[in-house]
Amino acid sequence: DALAASDRRVGVTADGALSRPAEDCVLLTFDDGGISARTAIAGRLDARGWRAHVFMPTDLIGAPGFLGKSDLLALHAGGHVIGSHSASHPTRMSRLGPGELREEWHRSVRVLEDLLGAPVRMASVPGGYYARRVAEAAAGAGIEVLFTSEPVTGVAHVATCTVLGRFTLRQRHSARSRTPSSSRMAATRRFRRRWRRPRVRCSSAERS
Repeated sequence: DALAASDRRVGVTADGALSRPAEDCVLLTFDDGGISARTAIAGRLDARGWRAHVFMPTDLIGAPGFLGKSDLLALHAGGHVIGSHSASHPTRMSRLGPGELREEWHRSVRVLEDLLGAPVRMASVPGGYYARRVAEAAAGAGIEVLFTSEPVTGVAHVATCTVLGRFTLRQRHSARSRTPSSSRMAATRRFRRRWRRPRVRCSSAERS
């Protein structure tokens, strides 16, 4: 309700936000592929006309408590964005070697594209452990938009990949705290001055 009452465009897709840089947008992202994305979240977002970005570690498709193939297909058909969260959800993605990074992104994207019958061009970094070479490997797998878990509103570019930060929302947060505050925004000013790109606010629900 707090987000709905704001003057921002809430629940837009990353493509929609990046194509309209003059507008202040809030993107909703959900990591780890938990079944609640289908059973508890999608319906509430649909009622408001909002779209989610659901990031799935593909080795866990169909595992207990995780989204199955039919769930992912239903979310995709409903207009929600399905993206990669790697294949195996490494504990620290940034510590993987170049070959391991390529395998994680390529395998995950291939599995999702085969399932959905559509290109998969968005991803989020497992655990938020980001490094530039993580984005470089993602770009090599065809990923065009990569979400980290760093609380920044600037937009960076690595190779052909757009890199976006996120603000994590958890149950303990009050309604007043559910948009980026001035104190948190202050920490991002240096980043924004460097990149001088449109501002996109991304809210994330993470299990990592």
